Amino acid sequence: MSASRAALSAMRDLGASVEEISEAGRLPSEVIEKHFAECVPPITGGEESDTQLAQLLRDSTELYYGAVIGGAWPAASSALAVRLRALSELSRRTELRTKHGSLLDGSDPRSFPNSWQQPDLAAFVQAHLDWLIEQAVECEATTC
Repeated sequence: MSASRAALSAMRDLGASVEEISEAGRLPSEVIEKHFAECVPPITGGEESDTQLAQLLRDSTELYYGAVIGGAWPAASSALAVRLRALSELSRRTELRTKHGSLLDGSDPRSFPNSWQQPDLAAFVQAHLDWLIEQAVECEATTC
């Protein structure tokens, strides 16, 4: 509930380390880490993430214009930085989708195959992994 919460969140969005945010906000780094881990909603994958990103782009644009009208140049600069990052991410996603389609959108390689949106691809990769394990076991048995 720090009064400087928005500024500290902006620092995080701009790539500041936990230590830098802790020092600027005069809060213990454990508090900063806990806040970002528990209080800030996680970014999700797939279409929901795209919706969140589009909303961030709209919010940053609105904040930029509000800051310019109010003469708050540091805030305007921060809003532009967030807008630039959102536009860059949208561009990156568009480029990936153009190149790869939406084959792995929302997929988490650590949650295989549960999060994979393409059951055929998940089955193929699982079969390949099973084969690799079989080869490793055979190799170990024969001391390749």
